Amino acid sequence: MGGLVARISNGLGGKGNSNILGVIHGMMPATGAPLLYRQIVAGSEQESNPLLLHDLRTAKAKLLGRTRAETTPVIANSPGCLELLPSHLYPPGWLIVTRQFSPHKRNTEIILPIANNPYIDIYKEKEEIWRMINPALLDPAKIHQRDRNSNQGSSNAWNEYSDLIDEVQELHCLLLGNTNYHPNSYAFFSSGKLTYKSVNMIITARKEKLKFLSLNNYSQYSNNNDHSKFNISIKHNIFHQYNSNNPYLVMQNANSKNFDLYDLEQPKEKIQILAPKDQGDDTVPEESGLAPGNHISGIFRLNSVSHQNAFESHAAQTFTLLALCKLVGEKA
Repeated sequence: MGGLVARISNGLGGKGNSNILGVIHGMMPATGAPLLYRQIVAGSEQESNPLLLHDLRTAKAKLLGRTRAETTPVIANSPGCLELLPSHLYPPGWLIVTRQFSPHKRNTEIILPIANNPYIDIYKEKEEIWRMINPALLDPAKIHQRDRNSNQGSSNAWNEYSDLIDEVQELHCLLLGNTNYHPNSYAFFSSGKLTYKSVNMIITARKEKLKFLSLNNYSQYSNNNDHSKFNISIKHNIFHQYNSNNPYLVMQNANSKNFDLYDLEQPKEKIQILAPKDQGDDTVPEESGLAPGNHISGIFRLNSVSHQNAFESHAAQTFTLLALCKLVGEKA
């Protein structure tokens, strides 16, 4: 995020820019990261590193939200988070929606965004199954309804969110384009970790009955304990808890790492988001990390370094020191 701030500062110009000797970007999502879309629609998973204390492993999920109902009001009302979404410069077709009619036949329904406009095709879409934001989840506290003494709280919340997307689009186009880098910029990125370059969404009809398998934490699953209408079978590791204010159940298959999404209010279909299969640093895909390459002084590829551990890498430290020496040497 700091790299984007530095680029925005460069685009704004002024005295501050003249005082910047150069910029060294580490693991920057130059054109955005589809992972954020996945986190909004499927929730934030806890860290898998067994060396971390439990509270640290679950901190991100607790902060951003564990399910769509929790992530939506947090991320959709946070301009800084929305700025990390794939921009108009990200390679098109990063959202693939497929309807599966049988186990052996898949028909691609649509590939988005169209004409490099994710702002309209995905971020502002309100009805289609691939929508990023469900308007009903934007304002769970009914703040807009109370503040404006209106029954149109959901509409007001959507209008404010839509305005934020307009601001994000303007920021991407005017200040985070291919030319918006400090003239003395260096960057490093990583490849070798499984990362979402694209999000593959599979839609299937649900046929099996819901079966509970010793789910002691699901006492609040349904107010009337009538589970017969939920046409699903629970056979996965569950880490997202359902309650009466959260009509979404999200499960991750322990083997495939795919995400299964169930809207318990509309149990006719299941949405499955496939596990990442492309290269990157587990957060920023290679294409986004490499994007500054032709527009800056130098760029360096790391091998299999995760996003959050970027500056723990000896290679990253060495590159940073060499870039600093070059910047200071040129100034002298």
